[in-house]
Amino acid sequence: NQSNAGTRSTPHIIDDRLYLMSGYGKVVCMNCSDGSIVWTVDLVKEYGARNINWGITENLLTDGNVLYCTPGGISVSMVALDRNTGNLIWKSKGNGDKSAYCSPILIRFKGRKILVTIMEKHICGFDATTGLLLWTFGYNNLNSIHANIPVFVNGMLFCTTHLGDGGVMLKLSDDGSSAREIWRSNLP
Repeated sequence: NQSNAGTRSTPHIIDDRLYLMSGYGKVVCMNCSDGSIVWTVDLVKEYGARNINWGITENLLTDGNVLYCTPGGISVSMVALDRNTGNLIWKSKGNGDKSAYCSPILIRFKGRKILVTIMEKHICGFDATTGLLLWTFGYNNLNSIHANIPVFVNGMLFCTTHLGDGGVMLKLSDDGSSAREIWRSNLP
């Protein structure tokens, strides 16, 4: 259902390139000077992205020449693309959740880079170098809308949502390969 027309994400600009994800799951790299398309990747056709109620939405994330995004497909949860070409670096099966409007964050924890995002029914941590799903934590919302970006400080990860599980504080293990609940605050 594409009930609301228009873009849903903030354009991401690096040097002379603009990156954007459409509500239909197309990731586009454009030349800032003339608007020409450098490359495009259709997450629905190429990675099985499943559209969600108000269109696929997230702000794209880059680290150097790597661009990360969350198709939320049955077989492909997240992908890492070369930001210069759109070519696949890795894809992660994850746990099969749909995307849920959350923009991923990249955390650096004890020598490891970890992508964290909230998907349809879980908070998920992925190894940013390989795409390996490191851990999931069950996290529900009545409408599977998780538009709030997680916050990470000193090994602690805070996530919050409305109409569901409320706020939760997770603590990462020493190597970042797991996360456990420290406390929870349900919203009224």
